[in-house]
Order: sequence, then structure tokens, then C-alpha cells
Amino acid sequence: MWREAGDGLRWIGRDPVLLRLTALAASSNIAISGMITTLVLYALTVLGVTEAGYGLFMSAAVLGGLAGGLAAGRLAARLGTLPGMRLVLAVQTVALGALAASRHPAPGALALGVFAAGTAIWNSLCAAYGQHRVPAAMLGRVSSAQRLAGLLAAPAGAAAAGFAASAYGLPVVFWGATAVLGVTTLAAWVALRPAR
Repeated sequence: MWREAGDGLRWIGRDPVLLRLTALAASSNIAISGMITTLVLYALTVLGVTEAGYGLFMSAAVLGGLAGGLAAGRLAARLGTLPGMRLVLAVQTVALGALAASRHPAPGALALGVFAAGTAIWNSLCAAYGQHRVPAAMLGRVSSAQRLAGLLAAPAGAAAAGFAASAYGLPVVFWGATAVLGVTTLAAWVALRPAR
């Protein structure tokens, strides 16, 4: 198992674009895990979502994810995989900023839905790029190594969100997550520039 995991990591290390995608995904996961860790409290106390309405509020994320999954192929066909991924990160940053600025359930749910759509598109395009670049025999190992990098980054975001929320309040967590995702987006616009 460890040898196969090492094979996946070595393959990523030899492909500059896959390496950049893995780093970008890990960075994004810091923001996403921080947001998810505190989302229920943010919805209930800042946005004013009722306990009975929380399921309806979260359905915006489900519908957004579904719409994003359905739109991913068309976006890639129209813009290309890497340009599509750059655009998606930019839209997600704006959506997360809108969620941070929201003080009402309706705009908050809309922003959350757009953010979730972007996550579904990013995951679909990242998987499609890997399937195009990695031989079938290595695909599982490479995909697992990429997911592991993202999962290892998540606790850092969750811990930072917990500290920030207790020290400075819940809105700071969402503005901080927006800032992290904004830096990730700027990095993506450089790192995922299509070859000429």
C-alpha cells in the first residue's frame, strides 16, 4: 500500500500541472474546511436561518452541486479544462465573499449554492484532467495521492476556523476563507495558464 501511494506521489511530482493542481486543491481545502466547520453556527446566528429551516438552507448547496456537476462538461468544452478551472476558482471566491457579507438567509443560500456548484465543477474538471494525463494503471494511485493531500490540509483550516471564530467571531472565519481562496485563485491564474 505504501509503495503504491509513493508511486502516485512520484507521478504527481513528475507532472508540473498535476503537482500545481494538487497544491491548489490543498490550499482550497483549507478555506473550504474552515467554512464548513462553522457553517451551521454562521447560518443560525449570523444569517438568521431558523433551526427548522436549516435543511432548506443546505438544500441550496445540494442543488448547486448538482447543477455544477451537470455544467462541468459544457464549461470544459467551451473554455478548456485549465481555463475553466481558473474561472471556477474566481467565481467561488466571489461567492464566498458574498456569503461572508450576507446577513440574511436568502442571499446566503444563493451564495452557498454558487460556491457548491463551483466545487462540483472543480472536482469534475480535476478528475477529467487526471484521466487525460495519467495512464489507467496509475490513475487510482495518483487520484488517491491528490485526495490525501487535500484531506491533510483540511484539519489546518478547521483548526484555524475554530480559533478565529472563538477569538474574533464567525464573520471573520468567512472573510478569512475568502482571503485564502482569493490567494489560491491568483496562484491558479499563474499556475494553470495554458501552454502557448
